[in-house]
Amino acid sequence: MFNFSTGGLVHPVSVRGLAGSDVRDNLIDPNIKTKLHDADNNDFRPLTSDITVGPYPYNPTATTYWIPGRQLSTASSPVPPHQATKVITAHRDALMWLNSYECATHDVYMGTEKSAVSRASRKGKTFLGTVTGGNVVYLKKKVEAGKTYYWRVDRMCPGEEFVKGEVWEFETI
Repeated sequence: MFNFSTGGLVHPVSVRGLAGSDVRDNLIDPNIKTKLHDADNNDFRPLTSDITVGPYPYNPTATTYWIPGRQLSTASSPVPPHQATKVITAHRDALMWLNSYECATHDVYMGTEKSAVSRASRKGKTFLGTVTGGNVVYLKKKVEAGKTYYWRVDRMCPGEEFVKGEVWEFETI
């Protein structure tokens, strides 16, 4: 294994876990990014079942993606992040976000025109669907390299007025 600070090889070490925990199957690999969807853009989902990365086991149809942080009145912490410029086209199969506070239902929109996504409604072609009880929406079509995509997540809590989300964007490579 490679040690980045010294430039040499390191040997596996035993790690003593916190009281009551068991630390096993840790992966120290200088090529770990090649085994994940897009780590540079906060997408740590494994590409195959060969590994598990923290709270992200391999599950190609997962409806939830763990994102730490404080929940706000609107959806936040988009994955890929707002204004990301090197989103890997081959691995971008989903969009994820941190749900709004005390709300589990969100509408998701995506397209290549910012104004169309900003003014979109459920009846438009940019509507990807309503997500309830999760924070992942899978893309119906593959994204294309060299394009800018815009997306929005609206808060749609039953019994409340909807709250329109901000428009996020990312560029693909």
